[in-house]
Amino acid sequence: MKTLILFISALFLYSNIVIAESFYDTAYKVKTTELNSFFKQQLKALYHEDEDKRENSFENFKKVSGQSKRQSDRIIPFTILTQFVLSQELPKKLKSDEDYMEDLEDLQMEVLEYIIENVVNDELSTGDREYLMEQLALIVTTIKSDNFDFIQKSVDAILEAGSVDSPVLRHTAMVAATAFAVKSDDQWNDLAESSAQFIGADLENSDTDLQRFSFFVSLDTIKIAQSKSEAIVHLWEVVAANYEEITSPILQSTVKSAIKSLIKTNSGDLFKDEIEEIKEALDDEESLKKLNKQPLNEILEEINDVEDLVDLEAVLDRLIKLSQSDRVILYQIYQKLIEQSLNPEISLFKLRLVNETIIKMAHNTNSPLFFYRSAMIFLSEIAQFGNSIKSQIPLTMLDSLLSSTEYIQLTKPVLEEIKIFLNFPLPIWVKRRLVTNIFTLAGNSPNPEIAEAALKILITIADKHDTIALRYDALNRIQQLDKFASAESVKARSNKWLRGN
Repeated sequence: MKTLILFISALFLYSNIVIAESFYDTAYKVKTTELNSFFKQQLKALYHEDEDKRENSFENFKKVSGQSKRQSDRIIPFTILTQFVLSQELPKKLKSDEDYMEDLEDLQMEVLEYIIENVVNDELSTGDREYLMEQLALIVTTIKSDNFDFIQKSVDAILEAGSVDSPVLRHTAMVAATAFAVKSDDQWNDLAESSAQFIGADLENSDTDLQRFSFFVSLDTIKIAQSKSEAIVHLWEVVAANYEEITSPILQSTVKSAIKSLIKTNSGDLFKDEIEEIKEALDDEESLKKLNKQPLNEILEEINDVEDLVDLEAVLDRLIKLSQSDRVILYQIYQKLIEQSLNPEISLFKLRLVNETIIKMAHNTNSPLFFYRSAMIFLSEIAQFGNSIKSQIPLTMLDSLLSSTEYIQLTKPVLEEIKIFLNFPLPIWVKRRLVTNIFTLAGNSPNPEIAEAALKILITIADKHDTIALRYDALNRIQQLDKFASAESVKARSNKWLRGN
């Protein structure tokens, strides 16, 4: 009997694997520009007029999403399931059938519950869960308000998934929660309040980089608010109460400027009295910044152990000044900063400050070699830190470095390195951020040559990358460029590629 049970279990598992492999084999043969048509075709079975066939189709999608042929393949079936929850491609002739629509909504709720079950599933990769959070956020911001059960469950799941120990997922949840916290409809009150509390929770965090992120997301949320709801008032109070807890001179200065800039926005009218009050307090507050006049040899000996942010920022400012006096000294300092940045024990905020110093020094040299070498340092950090939130720092710095020049001879070699780098075994969330960096250049660079070079890399990823999840991500970015790119040549080339030319 035990042998029979094991045999049946093995047969069931084999059946699931066969279904999944068949689906992925088909998907991988689809040209990237035809993926959306492939999704549309797959949706037909979920919308079948026969209820049993709809249920069977969903069961097959569960089997498929439970497997992955390559990294994060399950992003594809989850995309299709999200489109189903949103009733995308629902045949018009069926919309007037009340019985059908009632049964369909029940199945859509089942599918949503399945997505939610997976977004909080810690056995999935960080990248898969992050993508599912994005899909739930899409459901919340797209679905009609009469389906508020869908909205409630999705928001709760995003906040729950963001409450885990992964700062990557926490960051994603905070960004998603911005759209929820500004809602002012009565039925949204509780969700808006819990979203605002979630966004502001890290304002008291002892980790300065997490505190920094919370400040900026909080201020962005307040900036886009259209009404003075209880949730937004609460968030403002938390921001105002925690400004004095900042221990970094740079963060103090940046947050101070961000708060003052609110005066020029809609929030400046909503919180006029409150902003004026805190503005006076900010103007009166003494700057945390201090000077360091130590000789170079002392600094290089002590920098490993400097963790106090006031002292650290003073030391780094001193190093920038010293590096401008002598090329030999520049090389000494640069090498020391590289050692620091690749130290596995370095804190998040110290890593940010060290990397920002590397960028400043690279710009001060006006040297293509230092520009390229700085980019390689950031890629090395990404390779070292992998799935850690620390990878987010060099990803941001790489974007900052690439966006800071209009010279194609500096940018193009780095783009080529990123293209090669994407073929290595990195977490999918890291790869997707690198794709975003390329997309930003393609969409925003004032130099059309740089924008076109970045688009060319995106098209190569979409056409040839061996991971369908990344191909699909590149496809989405190119579709955005077709509509919103600054350079007309990028719009035209994107459109041409999307049409298969």
